[in-house]
Amino acid sequence: MSSAACDPSSETTGDFSEIINEIAGETLRSGPTPSERDSDDADMLELPSAPQRSNTPIAKEAAAFIIASEISSEAAYNAKYTHPIWPGGNSGVTIGIGYDVGTVSAILLASDWAGELAADVVKRLSTSCGVLGPSAAGFLAKFRDITVPYAVADRVFFKVSLPQFVAHTERALANTAQLHPDSLGALVSLTYNRGASFNKPGDRYREMRAIRDHMADRRFDLIPGELRAMKRIWAGLPNLRGLVLRREAEAELFERGLKSGAGRVAAAPLESFSMAPAAPVALEGLASWVVGWLKPIVEEPTRNHLMFQLPRPQPDEGPIVKDENYVAVRVLSARIANGRRWTSLYHGAVHATSSMLYEGVGQSRIERQSVLAPDGFRDIDPKGQGKLLQVDRPLFGPMPYRGDLRLSVALFSVKSSDLAAPYLSLISQLSQTVTSGFVTAAQPFIGPLKQASDLLFGASDAASLECGVVRGFEPLKPGVWVSIGATADEVGPTDGFRLDPQDGRLLDGAGQTFDGHPYIVFEIQKLTERDDWMEIPALKTAWDALTTALGAGKLDEAKTAAANFRHLCLASSDLIETDGARLIAKAARKLALAQQDGLESPSFGSLRGLDLYGVDEEPRVHLDEDAHVDPDEPSPAIPPDVLEALMPWRIAKALLKLRDQVNALAQQRSKKSDGAIGDAAHATRNSDHNPWIVDGGIGVVSAIDLTNDPSGGFSADKLAEALRTARDVRVKYVIWNRRIFSSTTSPWTWRPYNGASPHDKHIHISVRADKPHYDDASPWAI
Repeated sequence: MSSAACDPSSETTGDFSEIINEIAGETLRSGPTPSERDSDDADMLELPSAPQRSNTPIAKEAAAFIIASEISSEAAYNAKYTHPIWPGGNSGVTIGIGYDVGTVSAILLASDWAGELAADVVKRLSTSCGVLGPSAAGFLAKFRDITVPYAVADRVFFKVSLPQFVAHTERALANTAQLHPDSLGALVSLTYNRGASFNKPGDRYREMRAIRDHMADRRFDLIPGELRAMKRIWAGLPNLRGLVLRREAEAELFERGLKSGAGRVAAAPLESFSMAPAAPVALEGLASWVVGWLKPIVEEPTRNHLMFQLPRPQPDEGPIVKDENYVAVRVLSARIANGRRWTSLYHGAVHATSSMLYEGVGQSRIERQSVLAPDGFRDIDPKGQGKLLQVDRPLFGPMPYRGDLRLSVALFSVKSSDLAAPYLSLISQLSQTVTSGFVTAAQPFIGPLKQASDLLFGASDAASLECGVVRGFEPLKPGVWVSIGATADEVGPTDGFRLDPQDGRLLDGAGQTFDGHPYIVFEIQKLTERDDWMEIPALKTAWDALTTALGAGKLDEAKTAAANFRHLCLASSDLIETDGARLIAKAARKLALAQQDGLESPSFGSLRGLDLYGVDEEPRVHLDEDAHVDPDEPSPAIPPDVLEALMPWRIAKALLKLRDQVNALAQQRSKKSDGAIGDAAHATRNSDHNPWIVDGGIGVVSAIDLTNDPSGGFSADKLAEALRTARDVRVKYVIWNRRIFSSTTSPWTWRPYNGASPHDKHIHISVRADKPHYDDASPWAI
């Protein structure tokens, strides 16, 4: 076993050696345990994005569990598994140490095995990519001559598979950085077998969902029990006893990590790796992959489809930034062309699949399938002159952009039969729920919609492809795209093409209606706000619980509800981090105002009343900026319990370093006006004394006040001048004795300050709001 892949400080003990041997024996007797991993449909798109791998160390035993379950031992591998196999269940064709070809794309297969297997061998194996279950067994006869030596299998396992599944686990679960390598390794072993299925619905996955929740709540002690409870699924099935043994081994390994401490010990990282460059994807037309995908659902050979972007009338907005912007995709218009060979009436329908990277939903990507069939699509006469379909309907989002957006969009003609018409209408309505930006609410509908749309578009004579596109977008920029069901030679130059502002029809360079071929127009939108944030189900429920508890005067319940609301704001899959932090701030401000008004039973109204993007009104209380909490006290007396639950906090590390240096230089100084976090009055307005910066789920206070005490050895005047002349890039602004200087406005120049407090008892220092500055703990030049 390659020690570079695991934590060398975690040696295999006698107890674990025994259970590993038992698992290996069971694998030797019954064969490899079937995988429950699903193919990641998004990864089936052959796009030029490299798969993520992690160098986080895990315990040796975790790798040993996987190897024992997949091949038993090196000797058993050489005797039974050097050729491709099918382990049964939902597995695909499997090679090496549990490498399931059915769950990867052809491009990922080629990348993972580059330099290890001959290119022609990989190409042959790629024909089974995406094939799972009994259908995969049919490929074995074709692959009988393919051999994967153990040395090759071992290298790919430790350099490719294991680092990828560590990354899958880390993306799917919160707080993995707090786990010992033993505990993390147990979860990686689980993910290797069952996939990152921590958000799947149904009774079969209830323990997986519970593990997700325990990780989010940092209740690590409950996870071994869930691993053991999971054994119910395979209990009494003689050929699956290996899975029962493996779950027990994972539970014991997780417990050993808990006994060693939750913090990760120093350990060697996973072995470094190199990634073969991925093959590029054509930016125009349908890739060869989608041709194969569409072939079963079209009546005629798929043609090359032209794709291009329309010029934008407004200035360039720049790319859509990961974790900072929302993204939405809309179909603007489409056109069904004439010349079809049928005589029946047809409905028009758009079938789209969109996906991107995602965290927090128990999977590495989030996918949306959409079927649009509005009334304007009805009764298309294929003998007529074609029909413009004014759509302007959402396909995807708005959702926080997490990276690597991939789209497949196809326009179909669907035969108008007694069965197809109502069925099409039903799945169109269902897809409106799925295309909403609310991740959790949409999850239960994704599976049924996929089955329904596959059934409709998979009918042998029900659907005919008009045009479509499959591609990835990285970097992602806003814009309007056109796909035309024709080649570039047939269409000619597309310079000057645009949309008619009246009805959305496509116009050519001469301003004439383009009607020679079918087309679909869709837009990728960059959004800085989402106007439906107040409809996020989990947030609505949490806010109602908070307001109900406060209204009843139940402060303990209100504190718990406030902490839950704050957690949901920060962890929401439906909000960018900035909006989550802003929503916490809005809630805290409203709470502070209500408490200062003396309302024993404050009524906040609906979540909409927080006005996420509105400008706060001026505070209704007098602000005494000299009234702060002593930062040397064990815990702040304010804000009140409920407010504190809403925004746990810490001081920026750069400011802690500055305060420590001041304390070292003036050990007897007064701290009467020292402060960091503001009182409830500060919470009612914009102030760097509020913990509005969010880092790892904790609010960061980016300002401190230091008491002026020349007799005690500390002069605020001298500190202010030292900071101003040093021009330290960490400084945002400094206020002292009715003056202020800033690093951005009239940089480093004193200006008059006319705030409510003259700041003549203490000096106020604010640092910049980005982590490289506010947490830079290098010494200050004072």
